[in-house]
Amino acid sequence: MKFSGKPSIIDKKYAADLENNLTVFRHGANTDKTIFTTFVTTYGVLENDYKTQCVDVEVTMKDLFA
Repeated sequence: MKFSGKPSIIDKKYAADLENNLTVFRHGANTDKTIFTTFVTTYGVLENDYKTQCVDVEVTMKDLFA
């Protein structure tokens, strides 16, 4: 986990890294079950095409402390 004072941004390179991490995890865990990519962030994730492709669940500070 890391802290950011602004919304997180998923760009092309980060999206590729996330996809690679998912593939490695799936292979290492030897599972075909659904894996949900979840972001727990202070201010959320910036809306863009990469977020739509990569993020299944987003939890923000507002969700935790509202």
